[in-house]
Amino acid sequence: MKPTNTFAKLFSSVSTLAVVAGAMAMNGMAWGQTQWYTVLEQTPNPAVVTDATARQKIIDSGFPWRVRDNSSGIEMLLIPSSTFNMGCSASSSYGCYSDETNHQVTLSKAFYLGKTEVTQAQWQAKMDSNPSDYKGYSDSPSRPVEGVTWNDIAGFNTATGLRLPSEAEWEYACRGNTTTAFHSMPGYPNGTNDDNLLENIACFNCNGGCGTHPVAGKAANAFGMYDMSGNVWEWCNDWYGSYAEGNATDPAGPSSGSYRVARGGGWYYWGSSVDYCRSSYRTYAGPDGRYSHVGFRVARTAFTSNDTDGDGIPNATDNCPSVANPTQADCDGNGVGDACELDCNQNGLADVCEILSGAVTDQNLNGIPDTCEVSSVSRVLPISGPSTGGTAVRIIGTNFFSALPVSVTFGGAPATDVVVVSLTEITAVTPSGSPGDTVVAVNGAGTEAFYYRPSCDGDLDNNGTIDSSDLGLMLVNYGNCYESAATAPQEPMIFAIEAAKPVAVKK
Repeated sequence: MKPTNTFAKLFSSVSTLAVVAGAMAMNGMAWGQTQWYTVLEQTPNPAVVTDATARQKIIDSGFPWRVRDNSSGIEMLLIPSSTFNMGCSASSSYGCYSDETNHQVTLSKAFYLGKTEVTQAQWQAKMDSNPSDYKGYSDSPSRPVEGVTWNDIAGFNTATGLRLPSEAEWEYACRGNTTTAFHSMPGYPNGTNDDNLLENIACFNCNGGCGTHPVAGKAANAFGMYDMSGNVWEWCNDWYGSYAEGNATDPAGPSSGSYRVARGGGWYYWGSSVDYCRSSYRTYAGPDGRYSHVGFRVARTAFTSNDTDGDGIPNATDNCPSVANPTQADCDGNGVGDACELDCNQNGLADVCEILSGAVTDQNLNGIPDTCEVSSVSRVLPISGPSTGGTAVRIIGTNFFSALPVSVTFGGAPATDVVVVSLTEITAVTPSGSPGDTVVAVNGAGTEAFYYRPSCDGDLDNNGTIDSSDLGLMLVNYGNCYESAATAPQEPMIFAIEAAKPVAVKK
């Protein structure tokens, strides 16, 4: 089994190919059709792709320039193959870091990249959830989705057949054939190193208000890409590490690591936010990190009709595409042989076939067996409770499957009265624990999301009675002290302190 770039929309109750064919027809797909996009413009618009060299490369590639991905509705633009200098581009105020070493990179294949960051509406349509902090506003659907982990995005990409760009692909697409700290903008076709001009292309340092902004609100670069600098950081596919020495062709980054790469800078107000928006600036975070200023955009390798599954192996010598090899088994009828479909548990059976047969469940309909999903915890409500335990809480996150055994722990101790309410919510009662910040985990995957308050005598001033002076002492101590849960005061200070905790991509 191996990954494939084509994935049909799945329904967990489907048991016959006839129903699959009907589902494909509803999505505007004929049986065996593998064209994943709708062409919007064949040749590049000079008003958008302002670089003449880039325009000619796109035309020479033979691929359409502007397309819409049929599965996600995301508009994508072709980035031509090229060789460029990757690494250090200092700005007028900020130099480069040791991990930005200059080296020559060749991207041998053209690829498509989302014109904008993936929006909340696009995520909601495929995943039936919205983890974003900045939802609920009138323009939220057109703001970038954030609060998504690298691991969350793997589910979205499996459901759509898309992928994250490599770090090298991201940087080349950001630069748009420039070599400067910041890509081209009106009046500066070759880019600029002037920090004072960043305002033209990026939402950063809370310019225009703190929080995310609707995508495509600033000037695009010479490839027609918006928000490559600012708005939200963008996850890349690579593990973080030093660049390999010497020139590289289609680099994919280290083979393993602890952190994934993020690029482009974000909206928040930090003193060096300008620095973070430079084309060569790199940062990283754990793949389960969830931040209100980190999102993503999607990519897909351009391929021809002679390579049905887009793996770079022509159909004539590839045993996978059933369109080219009718004898190859194709349980979901999507034109890609079962041997080329995903097999997350490495049991020799395509995930799609196991789902369609009912052998495994797929509650969130993203094409990944529930047994292969990783649960994640984003927050717990209320955010604190007494260390004696007994607090009824709601755990908010992703991939909570009622069809599978669910383990919920607070600081390693099991919670009680656990109920899976939905894919994104669990209710439980806290066990006793040690005072302080505590990791809340679902099926072993967790985050520091609950605060155990110490219990103490309610008569804090020892005057023989619990009165207003004790309440004052409680508030001074962040509302942590009370005799029992029944007499606990309200805790506005705890909420204010928790909300003010910095959430940042590690550097």
